Amino acid sequence: MQYCQSITNTIIADLFTFDKRATALAFNNTAWGISALAGPVVGGLIVQKFNWHWIFFINVPIGLIVLLIIVSLYENPVETKANKLVLDYQGILTLSLSLLSLLMIFQFLQKTPVSWHWISGLFFILAVSGISFVYAERHSKQPLIDFGIFRNRTFTIQIFTAFILSGAQFSFQIYFPMWLQSIYKLPADLAGLVISPSPIMWLIASFFVGYFVKRYAPKYINIFFISVMIISYMFIISATLHTDLMLFYIISGISGLVLGMVITSNTLVAQQVINQDELGLASSMLTLGRTLGQTIMTGVYGLSFNITLSSGIKAHREAVSEQVMNQFVNNSAQISETSRQIANAIMLRAQHTVFYIMLFVLVVAVVINYSDPLKKPLVSE
Repeated sequence: MQYCQSITNTIIADLFTFDKRATALAFNNTAWGISALAGPVVGGLIVQKFNWHWIFFINVPIGLIVLLIIVSLYENPVETKANKLVLDYQGILTLSLSLLSLLMIFQFLQKTPVSWHWISGLFFILAVSGISFVYAERHSKQPLIDFGIFRNRTFTIQIFTAFILSGAQFSFQIYFPMWLQSIYKLPADLAGLVISPSPIMWLIASFFVGYFVKRYAPKYINIFFISVMIISYMFIISATLHTDLMLFYIISGISGLVLGMVITSNTLVAQQVINQDELGLASSMLTLGRTLGQTIMTGVYGLSFNITLSSGIKAHREAVSEQVMNQFVNNSAQISETSRQIANAIMLRAQHTVFYIMLFVLVVAVVINYSDPLKKPLVSE
C-alpha cells in the first residue's frame, strides 16, 4: 500500500503543474478520507453479518477495478529514458534488513516484559546493515537512494516534519478510543467514533493547502498549524476523569485539520524544491518518513504506556493486579469500586505520559521548521 502511495504522489506531480497539484492532492486525500470513514463501518458489518475472512475479499474486486482503469486509461506523460536500469541489489538488501530490524525493535519494545536480549541482537543487525547500506550507496553507479537530495535543507525538514506528524497521528488514533473505552466505559464501536472527525477535517483542510503555500513560506505554515495542535493537546494533559467527552471529538478534529494541512503541504513542498527528475525519490522518501514515524512513535508510546501501567500496578499491588488492569482496560469483568478508582488513576497517568511525549516531539517539529532557510512562498517554475 505504501508503494502505491509513493507511485500515486509521483504520478500526480507528473500530471499536474505546481499551481494545480495541491488541488489534485486534495482530491486524492478525499478518496482516503472516504475510505477511512467507510472502511471500519463496512468491515464491522462484514464481521458481524458474515465472517472476518470475508474482509480480505474486499481487496480483490477493488484491485481488479483499479487495475482495469490503469491499463485502459492511464498514459504516462513522462518519456522513459533509454538508459539501462541497473538494480542496486546490495542497497535493496541492506536497506530492507535495516528497516526490518528497526521496525522489529520497536515492536519488541511494546511487549511486556521487554525482551532486551532480542532487542540487543536487532540493534547489532541494524548497525551492521545500516553501515553496509551507506557504503553500498556511496559506491553504486545507480544508488537506491541518492544522499545528495538531503543537502536540500528544506526538503529534509519536510521529511522530518512528516515523520513527526505521522507519529503524532497514531497517538490519538490509538489512545483516544482506549481512553474512552476504559475510563468512560464506552463500547468499542462508540469509542472508535472519536476518531471520525479527524479524516473529515483532514480532507477539508487539504483543499486549502494551495492557498497557503502560494502566500506563505512552508516554515511559517508548519510552525503555525503545529503550534495550534500543541495548544489543543495542552487540554488533554490536563484532562481529568470527568472531562467532557466532547473535548476528545474537538481535538480529534483539530488534529485532522493540522495533519491535513501540514502533511499535504509536506508533499507539495518536497516535490517542488528538488530537481524534477528526482520526483520519484522525493515521494518515496516522504512515504518512508511517514511509515517510520508511525511505527517508531507507536513503539515509543507503547513502551511509555506499559512502563507507566506497570509502575502503577506495582505501587498498588494490594488493590490492582495485572489481570485486574487488563479486565479494566477491556471492560470485560466487574471489579471492586476501590480497584476501579485506583485503575482509573493509573490509566489516566499512563494516557498523560503518552501525550506528554507527543507534545515534546511536536515542539521538536516547530524547532526544526524554524531552522528552514526558505523564507518565501513557493512559486511555480
